[in-house]
Amino acid sequence: MRINARLDEDRSRKFAFLQQISGAGVSEIVKLAIDAYYDRMKQTGGDAAVLLSKSGFVGCGSGPAGLSQDYKEELARSMGTKHDDR
Repeated sequence: MRINARLDEDRSRKFAFLQQISGAGVSEIVKLAIDAYYDRMKQTGGDAAVLLSKSGFVGCGSGPAGLSQDYKEELARSMGTKHDDR
């Protein structure tokens, strides 16, 4: 398979660094990058929920119980006024 890719300036600089430091050619660097990305996706299953959980993002917030159901009342309480249902 042949690949044609356009790289922005930052990635182009990174690619040139990889070539210089490793002495590898374009094809070899692309192959290694695909292998590394594949291995990472296999470990996480590529599932967004798994990735977010591992990042620590899921469950990092706090608030009152039932907030997903009572958010309008909670907003009204925190703002000090009642608003119509929109």
